[in-house]
Amino acid sequence: MSPLLPAPAGGLRVGVRVPLTLRDAAGQVLLPRGQAVTDEAQLQALLAQPLFVAQDESDAFRRAHAERLRQQAAAGLPEPDWPGWRARARALLVEPSAEGWLPALTALRDELLAQARARPDATLRRLVHDAGLDWRDYSASHALFVTVLCDLASARLSFWQPAWTGPLTLASLSMNLSITALQDELARQEGPLTEQQRALVQGHAERSAWMLGQLGVSDPLWVETVRHHHDAPPGPLRTRAPAGVLARLLHRADAYAARMSPRRSRAASPAAKGAQTAFVDETGQPDEAGQALVKVTGVYPPGSWVRLASGELALVMRRTEDMKAPAVVAITDAQEERLPVPLARDTHEPAWAIVESVSPADIHDRPDLAVIDSLDTLAALPRAGG
Repeated sequence: MSPLLPAPAGGLRVGVRVPLTLRDAAGQVLLPRGQAVTDEAQLQALLAQPLFVAQDESDAFRRAHAERLRQQAAAGLPEPDWPGWRARARALLVEPSAEGWLPALTALRDELLAQARARPDATLRRLVHDAGLDWRDYSASHALFVTVLCDLASARLSFWQPAWTGPLTLASLSMNLSITALQDELARQEGPLTEQQRALVQGHAERSAWMLGQLGVSDPLWVETVRHHHDAPPGPLRTRAPAGVLARLLHRADAYAARMSPRRSRAASPAAKGAQTAFVDETGQPDEAGQALVKVTGVYPPGSWVRLASGELALVMRRTEDMKAPAVVAITDAQEERLPVPLARDTHEPAWAIVESVSPADIHDRPDLAVIDSLDTLAALPRAGG
């Protein structure tokens, strides 16, 4: 066993998951990494004795954290502020005001996409994971998710024009401007839509486009993309007018992200089912915009859950060149008991091949994603037999 080091002082709180396995002086596990102190009695029992961590685990954690900070510094990126970005999106979309609205929305978009382009796997992991958690704060999370999907997928279209990126991503953030509060209400609602709600949903694209004009948006490509993001038809993209291309891509990204998100009335779909739906259009034919999305996310996007041939439940960490074999970490054993530490699994190996995509609703003991993110380099994660 690795030598023991004194555990870092402080930071132990009820309900807060620990980033390192806590041990006693003999090396026995007191609280596995990723688990939280459940109550005050357990907290006091832990604090009443010296606590230790294994040196190899501590070293791996520090290396991974240092590498993450190095990559962010090299890219000129601050630490991602997901709660802050969601709060800003909510404020801008629920109560839009002409004064300062456009530069504020643009600044939010720029910060979000800087992260997505520099660290696409980590960004998708956060957005996909959070989308599947629950139905609270749906509208803001959905807007951020769709914006990143559209930006990354557009680069997969061979005829894409750089001038289209700005209108597309701003349209992605603002497409539901007229029903943002209603979206959150519907996500919480157990029963079917009322007639009034249905009318608001059906007319929201036109009203959102009108509101953009009232807010000072003069870019016709942005406005027309919002206006037609629900009625852009299937079919080839290359021969369409620019607004038609953007609206179709936004339409497909919107539907894909919605499938990945739960409502009070239904669970989120397994990621592979969302990819399958995106890949074909309304007539059952291959969809060009949907294919661009799946090329970006893979069949099993980062942040989604899968079951391996071993029976383990695993969280997808990164995409690979093989869309059906991403890099994953096993979180539970075959009996769905939490592993003491996440284990990197090679899904190209038959023993750990992915056998099914799992809905987030079926994951009953989710790890703290902040802990997983701190181990962003898979080299820092133990592997089979390690």
